[in-house]
Amino acid sequence: MAKLDMMSDQKLLQIALDAEQEMLEKVEAVGKGWSSGLIISGPPGTGKSHTVKSLLTATPGLEHTADVFTEQDLDKDSPTYKQWQEKGRTVLPGPLIRKSRYAPWSLVRDLWRNRHEGNIIVIDDNDIALMSATEQEAQREVHYTAKKILELECEGVPDMFDYDGGIIILTNYNMMNPPKEGQQGFKKYHERWRAMVSRLAGSYVDMNLEGRSLLVFLEHRVRETKQLVDSSFWQKTYKADGITEDQQEEVFEFVRELVSEDVLTQQLDLRVYNTIAGYVIRADGKSKGWKEMTRRNLVKKGTKVDTE
Repeated sequence: MAKLDMMSDQKLLQIALDAEQEMLEKVEAVGKGWSSGLIISGPPGTGKSHTVKSLLTATPGLEHTADVFTEQDLDKDSPTYKQWQEKGRTVLPGPLIRKSRYAPWSLVRDLWRNRHEGNIIVIDDNDIALMSATEQEAQREVHYTAKKILELECEGVPDMFDYDGGIIILTNYNMMNPPKEGQQGFKKYHERWRAMVSRLAGSYVDMNLEGRSLLVFLEHRVRETKQLVDSSFWQKTYKADGITEDQQEEVFEFVRELVSEDVLTQQLDLRVYNTIAGYVIRADGKSKGWKEMTRRNLVKKGTKVDTE
């Protein structure tokens, strides 16, 4: 098997595109009810959120309960006195997508509201909430042992219930390169992830591209979406259309240098390209200016980088 650093950019890109196709097919399988769940792992910029949202939103028949409205029964002669009654609910098309700022009790509420077949919940970058809310085991039963919370009591959410809807988890956690047994995080984190994969029938897509493989895929993604040369973001932020295609290629070349020298202060993702494109606009396209901004803000201290 050829090493990644011996492969051509074209070959590396094809490997990444194959992984992307696998992601598309498995998301579609959940959307159509052929699979109960899926975990997609990979760094920002590999298309996890965009793929899931665009595919499932366009899938006919999917809907979710976003909110439930209740009011307290104040009739003293009523057998339900002092209980909360449902008065209405907001039902929207597509999956329910929850982002990182999301408490475990809120997830329990959403699992209860959308527990039937035909509902799909997407948890985007909030691994801990899911583990805490469901006390992961290889089964479809949801447990919740935290203290009673008024919002859950109002909706009559039990401490234990079956969840029959679909669930998709988007995470940066790399199941293919976990901490080893005895290392920090193995017992508390990796073992729970193994239970999570088991719970979802082992359905897992690995988008954890690394090194040149990630680099050529991100370059492909940037060119395909034209996000640096034509985006409403640039108009809103800088009153500019973006950068030119020639400037974009300069950015690609400079990022390749930084990656090869391993001097970036953060993991390579689409935000790196967006940030540098912003520097290009602020420096009015002057190479020395935007490279110097990059060196100050994105390069490890004490590292020499040619900005000429």
